[in-house]
Amino acid sequence: MFKEEKKQRLADLYLPDKSPIGNVDERIKSLLDSINEIEDYYTMSSCSGRTTLSKVKDSGKGLDWLFVSHDIVHFKDIEKIISNLPGGLVYFRYEGLILHTCAKDLESAQRLMLLGQNNGCKYSSIISTKKRFVVEFIDMIRMDVPIAKDGKLLVDVDYLKFLIDEANKKLSLTHALIDRLELVIN
Repeated sequence: MFKEEKKQRLADLYLPDKSPIGNVDERIKSLLDSINEIEDYYTMSSCSGRTTLSKVKDSGKGLDWLFVSHDIVHFKDIEKIISNLPGGLVYFRYEGLILHTCAKDLESAQRLMLLGQNNGCKYSSIISTKKRFVVEFIDMIRMDVPIAKDGKLLVDVDYLKFLIDEANKKLSLTHALIDRLELVIN
């Protein structure tokens, strides 16, 4: 059963998906490929770190994505968005690495979890279900700052530029973590 699931998952890996950007982000593809080459694992979902502007949907369930980038961000990238803000509460967020990998068995899951914990993903864990063992790597580097409410900025432009700079620094740390994980997995 594991081999069939892996085969199907890998066949769909680089097809359009339901993520905010609609596919796997480029920066993490090499790590995914390295993990997927190992017989005991296949990757399920991932993010190489992202900076976003989002608001909680009016229904209260889910987010409306106003801006998403997995790359270095510049003020000009979001300037147009902040000049025409929607109602509700808008957040500036940075989220680090997220990676979910299915393991063939508990022993394989434990090996991968420890590898993550020993190489920068301190909050790696195993999520077990009746059908599978999923190893979750979460980079705890993050920011979550409300910046606008009801169409008006709550912060000045200098502070917004500061947030962008901080998010870019955090993205560099996340990319270094991805590189380190790829080295130890190969």
